[in-house]
Amino acid sequence: MDTRKPQDIPPTKLERTLGGQRAMVDFSIVAVVAMVTYAVAAQYDAFEALVSLVEGYEEYEIDEILTAVLVSAVALAVFAGRRIADLRNEVSQRQILLAEVEALAYFDELTGLPNRNLFVQHAQHELARAERDRSMVAVLMLDLDRFKQINDTFGHAAGDALVAQVATRINDGMRQGDIVGRFGGDEFLILAPDLDGPFKAAATARRVFELLRTPFVVDGRDIFVSTSIGIALFPDHGQDPWELIHAADMAMYGSKEKGRNRFGFFSAELGTEAELHLAIASGLRRDIERGNLQLHYQPIVDTHTGSVEAVEALLRWSSDDLGPVQPDRFIPVAEESGLIVPIGEWVLQEACQRVAEWRNTALPGLRLAVNVSSRQFRDAGFVGMVSRTLARNGLAPIDLEMEITERVLIEDQPETLEKLWSLSRMGIKLSIDDFGTGYSSLSYLKKFPISLLNIDRSFVADVTEDPEDAALIVAIVAMARSLGLDAVAEGVESPDQLAFLRDQACPYAQGYCFSRPLTPEALENLLIEQRGQKPDRLETA
Repeated sequence: MDTRKPQDIPPTKLERTLGGQRAMVDFSIVAVVAMVTYAVAAQYDAFEALVSLVEGYEEYEIDEILTAVLVSAVALAVFAGRRIADLRNEVSQRQILLAEVEALAYFDELTGLPNRNLFVQHAQHELARAERDRSMVAVLMLDLDRFKQINDTFGHAAGDALVAQVATRINDGMRQGDIVGRFGGDEFLILAPDLDGPFKAAATARRVFELLRTPFVVDGRDIFVSTSIGIALFPDHGQDPWELIHAADMAMYGSKEKGRNRFGFFSAELGTEAELHLAIASGLRRDIERGNLQLHYQPIVDTHTGSVEAVEALLRWSSDDLGPVQPDRFIPVAEESGLIVPIGEWVLQEACQRVAEWRNTALPGLRLAVNVSSRQFRDAGFVGMVSRTLARNGLAPIDLEMEITERVLIEDQPETLEKLWSLSRMGIKLSIDDFGTGYSSLSYLKKFPISLLNIDRSFVADVTEDPEDAALIVAIVAMARSLGLDAVAEGVESPDQLAFLRDQACPYAQGYCFSRPLTPEALENLLIEQRGQKPDRLETA
């Protein structure tokens, strides 16, 4: 063993470079730490790395080498501890990320409910068990009624808050074992296993109605909401989850068509109805391109003079495949599909052109009334389209009356008010169609530039027999008169109804008492022959 002291050993080139006899020891320590760190990082054996390093420095005292090793061991322990902590942190972050990905894949972000993917997995499990046990499973599809109006009125943030509250209330109110999921938008699904029969599924639907009876508080406002529910049963209505969801969806829309806030079971007739819906949509699109739509016209008459003051343009459609299709059947399909926008433009152009021809011939002073759907009214270019159509056909705005639904007024957005006032400033008369049947509010009559109220035919039908209907018409006519508005009674079919309206000073009426809707040629002949006819004379043409 070399007993020389470090100061007696000739300095190496490295020591001279580092400057000083202790520099080599310091270098040794740094080198060991570096080598060990490298060994750990490279997944080599740390001990072998140390041995190799020590063998390269045999000329040093053992205590110096041991000191270097000890320092390196401490450094190694610290490094290893940090490395283990880093690995644990990395694993934890990866687990959190995987959990978040799984949550996004199987749970709805807004409500925390199972999404359609997880709902289908639950349904598959329950259907397999029901098949073994020969039990019944129900799938319920829920859709909040008129949710779009809530969104449009209070904003999407309020709509989201409402959806979240509805989800919580329904989920908390279901029996143990039922699965509540969010299908999307304002639609929810309920999976109800282990049922004794359809009456149990109906009980689940009634439970939902009960849960939604009390209002929800959103941004300090009380909001009441109802829902339409469709029910499909396994094994009667489908053999897999998607078949049952589709059947429940059709049943839900059937409930909406019957008046909303109700439930209904799937039936074969609903399947046929869905097929008819698709046939109407495709046939309507085809016949729009072919120009196979028609307009009929019905007179609007002064109840005292009998003169025809205006005509209402009414859309008619006879399909090559389906035959004549009633407006209340195909117009909702047109609105749902967006086809109502090009249809509405065609109706206005065709009607304006026809009235312009009549005014230039034997029927001067005739005004035109057209219906405007809420979907058409929301179109950004609606006001400009109306202005261009009038100018193109040489009609003044005062020659046009636009019948809008109360649904348009309910939306009550700044752009709605702006469009209504733009039309009114042009000189176009605006009327509320089917007044009294929707969400009528007297504030509408003050806030919006309304000129006429169209009294719904449901009040007129029994006006001579039902005191309540009579009282309502008296009140509507009196209110309109006091506000400087005109009133038009729709669906007048008998002389007795007309006499009652005349006694109440209702200025205008429309219905089979005067004429049914007629083709343009038939109406022109009728008006030429009978212009000025007394209103209590029934038209049998």
